Amino acid sequence: MSPCAAGHILHGNEGRVYICIWEERYQICPEDLGMLFFVGDRVPLMKKGPALQVYQISGLVSLSPSGQAVIIAIDKQRYMMPRARLLAVALGEEASCDFFEMPEENSDIEIISPHKEGATS
Repeated sequence: MSPCAAGHILHGNEGRVYICIWEERYQICPEDLGMLFFVGDRVPLMKKGPALQVYQISGLVSLSPSGQAVIIAIDKQRYMMPRARLLAVALGEEASCDFFEMPEENSDIEIISPHKEGATS
């Protein structure tokens, strides 16, 4: 996990929210913001494609299980920010906010087997 902010979110024109992660720029359209905040659906994270007016889905944006955080997923990397901060930027109450990388899930955890004289033997 990086000790500095991975990116920031900006209030855009026509109700869009722009998400800048490192050197890449993504967006969430207003209709998708409504589905995210009020219905709780996962919504696409869009990025400009090779053609100027064509956008491609580059990731997904969803609420955490508690509904208090927004999670941005691009490939295997995850980013998180408070839901209230993204909502404030989307409504134009704040100009921008930073967000951070989520730690990767540790898949190296070993389960102690009773056959190897573990704690349950």
